[in-house]
Amino acid sequence: MKKRIVAVTCVLMFCLGLIGCGTERADKTQQLIRGAAPGYNDGLIRVGMIQTGKESDWRDANTNDYLNTFTKERDYDLIYIDGNSSSERQVKAMYDLIQQKVDYIILQPIVETGWEDAIHAAKEAGIPVIVADRKIAVDETEYVSWIGSDFEEEGRKAVTWLDQYLTEQGRENETIHIVLLEGTEGATAAIGRTNGILHGVEEHPNWTIVDRGCANFTQGEGQTYMENLLSKGTVKGY
Repeated sequence: MKKRIVAVTCVLMFCLGLIGCGTERADKTQQLIRGAAPGYNDGLIRVGMIQTGKESDWRDANTNDYLNTFTKERDYDLIYIDGNSSSERQVKAMYDLIQQKVDYIILQPIVETGWEDAIHAAKEAGIPVIVADRKIAVDETEYVSWIGSDFEEEGRKAVTWLDQYLTEQGRENETIHIVLLEGTEGATAAIGRTNGILHGVEEHPNWTIVDRGCANFTQGEGQTYMENLLSKGTVKGY
């Protein structure tokens, strides 16, 4: 029976996504990149929004949703800050928004750690923080809410999809070799999805993860990793 390679790739979007491991790629000395800062218009709710970056089509669509929702026509002034895939940049942006005395802060964190002081500073300043998408490792009393997905369930859904696909192809009894492409280390989405996938793989004795690699939540890095893996002969495509 032929052995085959199945690359399980997941894309972060409140459904299946790339998992977790990676490095910060942005230049830490580079200045914050933000949208045009609005004026202090009376009667408008000033919202600071800290995004992760532009790592995927899903993230771009997510950003556009915010930009199209928090408009002056709806009585909002939005300060949009692009984190440029740097957690350090995101933390600096949080302090920047606190100094600007915005009414609310929406945070889409790259990683879950390193937020204690910044979140507490926002609370002390009386600025509610809403955490979206991934979680942060901060006591829930320090911010007002988290809006996101059950990431471990997303990992389990990836396994369910693969199981159904192999069954439809008549390959459910084959030896299946899997390459697991991962995203940003320390991101709750990555941690949860990885756990869900690993638990699911354990339930299939004929499935084996032969390699795990970093794709940093991007299609380009995932493709590069697989090309390098294939060129080295570590795994073989069919």
